[in-house]
Amino acid sequence: FSRLLTIGVAVLVTQTSPQQLIDVVPNCLEVQATTRNVSRATLPSTFQFSVGGASSAILESAMTRFHSILFEKKGIHDYGGDRELPQDRASSTIGMEALPRCSVVVQDTNTELTPATNESYQLNIGHNNLNSDDLACTITAQTVFGAMHGMETFCQLVRHSDMSVRLITIRDEPRFPLRATMIDTARRYLPVENILKHLDAMSCVKMNLLHWHIVDSQSWPYVSVAFPELSEHGAFGPAETYSPADIRQVVEYARDRGIMVIPEIDTPGHVWAGLAALEPAVLTTCYGTDGTAAGTGNLDPSKESTYAFLKTLLAEVVPLFQSGMFMVGGDEVQYDCWLSNPGVLAFVEAKGWGHDMEKLESYYAERLLSMLAEQNTSVMCWQDMFTIGLALPKDTLINVWSGGWEWCTKDTSGSSVVRNNETCSAEYGTGGPWFGKMHVRDNSWAAAMSKAATAGFRTILSSPFYLNAENYGSNFDEVWPYYYTIEPTAFNAPNLTEEQKEASVQGVEACLWSSWVNKDNFGNRFWPAAAAVAERGWVAKDVTSVDDFRRRLHALTCELQSRGLPAEPAVFGGSFFFANGTVCPQEVGGVEIQGPSNPGCLPRFSSCASWANS
Repeated sequence: FSRLLTIGVAVLVTQTSPQQLIDVVPNCLEVQATTRNVSRATLPSTFQFSVGGASSAILESAMTRFHSILFEKKGIHDYGGDRELPQDRASSTIGMEALPRCSVVVQDTNTELTPATNESYQLNIGHNNLNSDDLACTITAQTVFGAMHGMETFCQLVRHSDMSVRLITIRDEPRFPLRATMIDTARRYLPVENILKHLDAMSCVKMNLLHWHIVDSQSWPYVSVAFPELSEHGAFGPAETYSPADIRQVVEYARDRGIMVIPEIDTPGHVWAGLAALEPAVLTTCYGTDGTAAGTGNLDPSKESTYAFLKTLLAEVVPLFQSGMFMVGGDEVQYDCWLSNPGVLAFVEAKGWGHDMEKLESYYAERLLSMLAEQNTSVMCWQDMFTIGLALPKDTLINVWSGGWEWCTKDTSGSSVVRNNETCSAEYGTGGPWFGKMHVRDNSWAAAMSKAATAGFRTILSSPFYLNAENYGSNFDEVWPYYYTIEPTAFNAPNLTEEQKEASVQGVEACLWSSWVNKDNFGNRFWPAAAAVAERGWVAKDVTSVDDFRRRLHALTCELQSRGLPAEPAVFGGSFFFANGTVCPQEVGGVEIQGPSNPGCLPRFSSCASWANS
């Protein structure tokens, strides 16, 4: 990095500097900008990304994609189909040199994508030395996936009003290896098109793991080759399914964007849809106090047919997703049904466990995990499996989901009862079984993080990042700052050093359960809110300026919209901080919003006359 000091007279600006140079989300680790008289370069229509090192099909595809992002944006300077700048704006590029290409140098030919993949990159746009007129751009990365992040940053740096980019040097890498989102296609079906757009948005903010909660008790949309009756009886309809070809499309699309896909088939609880059609039966029959059958419950761990079914299903599903990871679920296992079933009781008594259902659940988990170990597959589970003391392999990734919220209720007048001086927010709207129950934010997730880390397990934190746990109609500007200010290592673990605590946290996950989400509002509910979680997983611990992120989040919203991706407004319309810069061009027919000289105005998408990014 020291050699970069030869690129003009430069000043080093880190993330924590009060003067931010760039509108990039997530923010960059180290930024160095030239102070030459001409500090920007213009991109001609012939600009190209070019291969400067190891090539691969993934890299070639990425270069084509990012070129399209730069020059085929939706709603940016459309002007009736003429992509050139109007004549009265042409003078804005006078004095700028043209940047004909950006060379992408990948050092490693290995295109395997794992949580250990090196995602760092370095971006240099400038002259080779102080007096040289040799303008060049280079993105250097160990892997193609780091190179993708470099091209993404380059695209976000481009000022669309004149297609110019600042002469700059950036060194960047993520803080945590996993920055994830979770989608739920069981409570409501999401078309493949929605999922692909979601992956594009994830790529935009350098997230690298899609946790796909594909089935649940509500529906079974996965079309199994071995067990077609699951989707035939368990999907909402014939069109609301995911074939193996659909999943391969999603997985390949994700991999081309540096994203792993991990499926979740939650067991032994959260089961019913489709599974009731299997013969021999795998669900536990529940019995009432009078001894009559009363529906079904969890998978039945006492039957060998259950394990035969799981072994066949996993042998089919795990290779399909190609991630080498599997989410086993394991949360919210209810014991009442097991305790009512004579066959289950006879089984646990024969094992010498009395009526200890935790021992039964542990037996089930051990057999399930052994199947995955045979497939050389690592495991993620909800924290419940760890909390009740199940024997888990030390490489299990514990997803801490509980404890970020507490229930609070409404008083008789309908007003929220505030607990702990925090604000309640509705998760389930105003009707249904959860009517009158509200959520209040807290940090009790820290206890689970501490316990798991102290026991030597790795964690991924999702508890405070439940995007669906917000009041519908609440001010978005009151929502994302909560996500942004969460510190995943803010837990007490007296036996661990700070370095050990940091190493135990593998990442963060933004979750959106589809109880009140369908294909029409899925994208807007996710974006740009999840970007606050993405940045928390990427940037350094001490990068916490809400005001700086607010400006960049608005820029990201416009960026997403310009790519044809859904994103709700990130800032209050007409707010004083942003003056006239609160509206994206896509909201007003692609024309520029003339913002004043204001620190909150958006030069990438408007004509701000004076700002640090100009």
